[in-house]
Amino acid sequence: MSIAPDRLYHLGGVPVCSGGHDDYAGWWDSETWFIDYKNGTRGPLQGKQDMKYPGKDLADALDNCTSGATIYMREHTDPHLHGRDPREITPYSTTALNWTIRQATHHVSIIGTGKIGVGGLASETLLRGYRGATTPILNILGAYPTIENLCFKGDEYEPATNCVNSLVSVSNYPEATQSGYAATINNCTFRTSASTNPYGALRFETGYWNSVINSTFWKCAMGVFVGSTGNVNYNASIVGNDFIGLNTDVDADIRLGDCANITIDNNNFQHALPAHATGDKLKYIISVGTAATGTASNNFFATTEIDIDAACTLIDIAAVANKCSADTIWIK
Repeated sequence: MSIAPDRLYHLGGVPVCSGGHDDYAGWWDSETWFIDYKNGTRGPLQGKQDMKYPGKDLADALDNCTSGATIYMREHTDPHLHGRDPREITPYSTTALNWTIRQATHHVSIIGTGKIGVGGLASETLLRGYRGATTPILNILGAYPTIENLCFKGDEYEPATNCVNSLVSVSNYPEATQSGYAATINNCTFRTSASTNPYGALRFETGYWNSVINSTFWKCAMGVFVGSTGNVNYNASIVGNDFIGLNTDVDADIRLGDCANITIDNNNFQHALPAHATGDKLKYIISVGTAATGTASNNFFATTEIDIDAACTLIDIAAVANKCSADTIWIK
């Protein structure tokens, strides 16, 4: 057991209240929610002040929380039927929707509390959308969200992901509003996403300051999609991520639409040059918009191609100190 700065004791990765502080909601002036799919209950949640526990469905928290809320999610502690992955968490709703951070709420954080590392693939808090849904597993419409230590899983055996499009989408909708921007996606895993154009496992639509850091993309036909059919995406950061799987699983790891001042730094592309059988991009990083500016630096590519142009299509993006497996430093 350890104590976090918010004065909540943590036992087995799950924040729990401690005798003298069970009515203390943290140093921030907002709500704290606790979601436990095995032991929680549906409906109005109990708790003192602004601590809500134990819930059973992430939707209960997202549909009722206020701006600034922190939502802790425990992994599903029942074993998986096949004995390998943790049991997947799916929405209770049988509608065509998955989970949404509402446009009316900002600075909402969702944090998985499960152990790190099922085969090295990040959190045991494994979210999989409703099979018939027409929305991403997590659709982010509110500004300044933080998503940490969660795993989002698609389905490699279907022509598209379970959620039809992206596993996670940061959506500025409608694009005339200041919604769905400045998202931080940290230490998450995106698995077996078959989605390519115009989505990708993680999609940053039109917006500002979206970041994905320290995350893993495994067997994703398209990892990160930046841009939309509307306006320019500004100041996105794709830093410190791993792109793994067979190269035949991949069409493009990073696809750039119209974007400005993008940072692609210190990522590890662990597979050979993409060779998806039905892909039409077949590059590690590809610019397809009319304008894409920024820097690609300090990235490693598991290919012996001697020229970065053979592995990436970078329009107006400076390529600095990138390296391939032939110990060649690519300079462009």
